[in-house]
Amino acid sequence: MMNISFYLLPVFVLLAALFALKNKTNAFKSFTDGASEGIDMAVKVFPYVLAMIFAVEMLKASGFLLDTFRNFQHLPLEIAMQGIFKPISGNGSLVLMLQTFEIYGVDSREGITASLLFGSTDTTFYVCALYFGSVGITKYKYALPVSLLSDIFGFFLCLAFYFFIL
Repeated sequence: MMNISFYLLPVFVLLAALFALKNKTNAFKSFTDGASEGIDMAVKVFPYVLAMIFAVEMLKASGFLLDTFRNFQHLPLEIAMQGIFKPISGNGSLVLMLQTFEIYGVDSREGITASLLFGSTDTTFYVCALYFGSVGITKYKYALPVSLLSDIFGFFLCLAFYFFIL
């Protein structure tokens, strides 16, 4: 059976080439210029990404969060850890959500809460470090506190959902 999705990318490239030909644009030069700018941006952003990865891995390896939330017996540890990790790392939060799915199931109270938590909070420190840092913004003023307040509010709403609604 033929899968049309395999043809979408080549058709898109062909349409872009035809559009460039119609507008008398050098498509290859435009592509290479864009790729060069992309490499420059990747080099500019890399130190910020590396710093965030290092901080997240150090926090995970230390065991501090595991020891901190071990005493909360009514709240699954994976959800508490996910609430802490989401502002720091989207991938770390995703891993914790998937662990929750494996342990409790996708349609469980814990699985639904983990999904809500993943969707209702943001990677605040990642956004501030990467996006603000890559364009040279050093004074966040209200961006960081408001974003963290939003993350905390989302986390507590998810906890309320977990304890009172489900």
